[in-house]
Amino acid sequence: MTVHRLAEATGLGEQCIRRALLRLSRSGLAAGTKQSPSRWRRTDRGRLALTKSEYGDYITRAAG
Repeated sequence: MTVHRLAEATGLGEQCIRRALLRLSRSGLAAGTKQSPSRWRRTDRGRLALTKSEYGDYITRAAG
């Protein structure tokens, strides 16, 4: 997803989304493409982390 799409979907500002994605990429949970506009995706590690029960409630609320 692009930063713009994520911002529209969440109602957050694009700068806020960029900072969050940067933190996720530094921890190895997300990766961005080098082409413009950058497209972000979960890494295998990020996908595995989201299957943990601690995130289940958050993902359900975010998707709803």
